[in-house]
Amino acid sequence: MIGSVLVISAMIGEVNRRLPDDQQVSYLWGYPGKLSDIRDQYKRFYPQGTLSKVLTVLEALILIVMAICALLVGLASHNL
Repeated sequence: MIGSVLVISAMIGEVNRRLPDDQQVSYLWGYPGKLSDIRDQYKRFYPQGTLSKVLTVLEALILIVMAICALLVGLASHNL
């Protein structure tokens, strides 16, 4: 999760380089709509950029690890 936060911060930095001062994206207060907007703007400014792909891979890994943890907790508590 820490890696994804770092990638999102890098994406915000890249997007802010291309946006006018009055449209800069804040690094604080992340929420799903903001992340979607950052991804869209990043893809618009950097169509061949790798940060979006790295973020997708990290998100997939987070989901896999969370599923494994839930499975292990379920097995350990004899609820599965």
